[in-house]
Amino acid sequence: MLLDVITIAAGFVVRVWAGGVAIAVAPSQWLQLCAFLLALFLGFSKRQQEKYLLQEKASSHRDVLEDYNRMLLDQLTFTCGVLTIVFYGIYTLSAPLVKRPGGSFLIYSIVFVIYGIFRYLYLIYVKRMKEDPADLLFTDKPFLINIMMWLLYNFIFIYHLKNILK
Repeated sequence: MLLDVITIAAGFVVRVWAGGVAIAVAPSQWLQLCAFLLALFLGFSKRQQEKYLLQEKASSHRDVLEDYNRMLLDQLTFTCGVLTIVFYGIYTLSAPLVKRPGGSFLIYSIVFVIYGIFRYLYLIYVKRMKEDPADLLFTDKPFLINIMMWLLYNFIFIYHLKNILK
């Protein structure tokens, strides 16, 4: 049953590789781990939401839901969320990024990642949103604002700060 979500997450790593090929840049191992763990986090939270919303009908919706229980899904979601934050932090401190002009400031973008993970957990555990957890990424205004701020922060430090620091 764990292979269910692991297989989906592995597909996201393949997408990272494909993106690297498309722009002729090898993705770092830390970036690949971040993508994998974030996909695991979203996958397990989706299974948890399906289990919660469908209750005893869950296994008729998706056979693998029979093998999950709430405590296991809570632990898997929590673990993947924490590891996503930790590996993202390590990724921002990796040598290739830190060596770039302004690269040492990328670690501070972890604030947006932490908020994003915590906001997502709040929405699925406290608000018990009824929609697909992945849809929350596009419908929750505070979450969208956080993503925009993360993108803006990284854009400034990756593209503009290097020109200022030259």
